[in-house]
Amino acid sequence: MREADSPCDKAGCDFNPFRVGNTSFYGPGPAFVVDTTEPMTVTTQFITSNGTVEGELVEIRRLYKQGGTTISNADARLSFGEGYESITDGMCSRKSEYFGDAADVFGAKGGLKQMGEAMRRGMVLVLSIWDDMATGMTWLDATAPYPVPAWVRGASRGSCSQESGKEARKDHPDAYVVYRNIRYGEIGSTL
Repeated sequence: MREADSPCDKAGCDFNPFRVGNTSFYGPGPAFVVDTTEPMTVTTQFITSNGTVEGELVEIRRLYKQGGTTISNADARLSFGEGYESITDGMCSRKSEYFGDAADVFGAKGGLKQMGEAMRRGMVLVLSIWDDMATGMTWLDATAPYPVPAWVRGASRGSCSQESGKEARKDHPDAYVVYRNIRYGEIGSTL
């Protein structure tokens, strides 16, 4: 079954700063705008067409707070030539076009409007630490789909090697993550 014919949109619409050309935005160490070795607050805002819960979902915005500084999401201008700092239907469509995807499956399945309608029906927040035994998480932070060369638009998703995730369970059996102070509220009230 072709992905466009599937009821699922496996790829969805992502905003990976590295993939859109900002390779120094998010990573380990002080050379990155968001240093993943330090605690951070991640805020995701779901913006509607009229600013109420009844409006259509039109934008998903991500903010980071680290060391007392609020950091806006990376700008995709480096790759797209247009200033996208959040997920919008326009950004998703442009991303599909720019990366040479066969089709804008996210848009064809209703885009953010459909996502907003699904959210209105009810969803549960689930957080976990996990790995992907089939690909070693290369789709997240290496080159994917492998063996596509890293220089192909959209293939390079991070600086990790193709082998870095294959032995995650064996090499890091005590890996853990801490989630705390999870809040839900009106825009601006949880940052």
